[in-house]
Amino acid sequence: METVVKTNTTNNVPTIKGVFVNTHINQVRKKKGEECVKLLEKLYGKSIHFGYLEDVPIQEEIEIIKLCLHIISDKKIPEKDFEFEAGRFHFRNFTESPLGKLVFSYIPKNFKQIILHSKNLARHIFKNTNVSILDTGENSLVIKMENNNYPIEHFKGLFFEWMVFYGIHGQVNAKNINNILYEYYLQWN
Repeated sequence: METVVKTNTTNNVPTIKGVFVNTHINQVRKKKGEECVKLLEKLYGKSIHFGYLEDVPIQEEIEIIKLCLHIISDKKIPEKDFEFEAGRFHFRNFTESPLGKLVFSYIPKNFKQIILHSKNLARHIFKNTNVSILDTGENSLVIKMENNNYPIEHFKGLFFEWMVFYGIHGQVNAKNINNILYEYYLQWN
């Protein structure tokens, strides 16, 4: 059974709540210090102070993630791997944040169940995006994401890191349906 969560509002710009953008900035602060946070703001070219419930355009978050990853990385990430690694970085930032630690302490430890229920979280995190999840078997799911502005490899990396977080060995494949609709095929042992 496929469940679709639509988070559309009137302006159609896909957004994410500021609290999630702040997790990336806080990783720079934690790992590299306040001087690197100032560097981040300088490179970004505008304020990096986001309210927890502020709707931040996803395109802005993508730019911040890229800058943060460049600042934090001790070695250069090959261009072909960068978006995938940005997705992994994105997931780790959340799980290491106080909010992420709280959320993951209360959610089920069953990977499939949490993914199936994540559609409920999506409507509180994102605006103007669509997420649907299809249960395709005991150890497989298809996640469709529409109008989210992230490069296709971003969520491939994020879902992969989510499996790693749960200690699951699996794979994530992605298919670009029409440049605003991506399908992610998750399979695991």
